[in-house]
Amino acid sequence: MYFKWMKSFSLQDLTRAQMLNTFAIPKPTDPPDAIFELKDKEKFYVITGLDATGAWTISGKTGNKDESLRDYVRSGNGPIQFYQPIGLSEVIFTGVDKVFGYDIFAVTTL
Repeated sequence: MYFKWMKSFSLQDLTRAQMLNTFAIPKPTDPPDAIFELKDKEKFYVITGLDATGAWTISGKTGNKDESLRDYVRSGNGPIQFYQPIGLSEVIFTGVDKVFGYDIFAVTTL
């Protein structure tokens, strides 16, 4: 990963990550009741959009140091592109068919 050896990164590096670390991950199908989650201690996920045919929920943890503000939950219906991307370190999706975004190396793990 591009950022693994860096202790900090600039705005230019963040822009580069949007191109180098882009992902489009479909919902796991094996087993059929598998939990759709993104959970890697070395990555910080930036969610830019998702595909869903019905109601969906995103729940996860933000990078906020204040424990009372760390949990994040958002719900909606149908496909959506987020105008302001959502940055989360751990994410669980319910009702989502595919998620789009990019990841950056987590400088500090939560």
